[in-house]
Amino acid sequence: MKHILPFVIILFLFASCKKKENTSCTDNTFPIEKGTPPAPKIIEVKKEGNKRIISFTGKVTTIYFDRITPAGTTRFVYELQYDGLCQTSVIGSTSYEFKRTGAFTYTFNHSVSNGETNEFAIADFSGHYGFTTLDNAKY
Repeated sequence: MKHILPFVIILFLFASCKKKENTSCTDNTFPIEKGTPPAPKIIEVKKEGNKRIISFTGKVTTIYFDRITPAGTTRFVYELQYDGLCQTSVIGSTSYEFKRTGAFTYTFNHSVSNGETNEFAIADFSGHYGFTTLDNAKY
């Protein structure tokens, strides 16, 4: 019994030490909220001159953005990455502005030229809802 006691004490010390959680995120990330995230939903599309501001919310894994001009359509696909604590900005190069404004809330800003229309879609492919959840807007 005397020989086991030091091992039990050491085991107890290791078990009682709580790992310090990293609770800080960079400027482009926000902590992921606990609980059930809302389904993807476009809240608003605002027009300010030639600038468009799309506000949306929810558990989003993918953004689709179509730029439709008389010359044709260009599709941009952005994947959102999670690291378990923070959700990073859109991966990939873009001339558009994407911002997280809070946990599960975002804005996507871009400028439009004459004759251009756009389609914007958000999706959750994580299987969180058991199926693909999608919302879109044409403007």
